Amino acid sequence: MPLVAAVSCDPASFAHDAAILPARGYRLDWLRPVDQFRWSGHVELTARFSR
Repeated sequence: MPLVAAVSCDPASFAHDAAILPARGYRLDWLRPVDQFRWSGHVELTARFSR
């Protein structure tokens, strides 16, 4: 099964890039925010897409 792992530090750029994948036959399996910077509001996004 072809997989794409996506990691982004910017939700807007993630949304832009992730919008391309469904048109190429991928579906979003899961999306998880990762709060790795304890004293910041910054959040990383991780996701898996599969065909």
